[in-house]
Amino acid sequence: MALCEKRFISYRVFRLHPSARLRKNESYVRIAALAVNASERGKGTGSKLLQAVEDRAIKHDISTIVLNSGNRQERQIANRFYEAAGFVPKATGFYKQL
Repeated sequence: MALCEKRFISYRVFRLHPSARLRKNESYVRIAALAVNASERGKGTGSKLLQAVEDRAIKHDISTIVLNSGNRQERQIANRFYEAAGFVPKATGFYKQL
């Protein structure tokens, strides 16, 4: 978590999965959460958070990072950010409300 003048700026939560298998016996990092305060977006904070995760993955000889973002309208800006950072959309989620 990053704070500036006692204001929330950003946070990231990720987990290394060196023994879990995503595909072909490949270890991976899963980003569970990544957020940047709206007032701080566009200043490189999100890119720095992603780079820190990538650096940690490389340090542990892990070559894949996965995350879920969703396909709702309000996620489109985040999705464009991830795509610009080199992430490729790969899955579709489903839910059923009862």
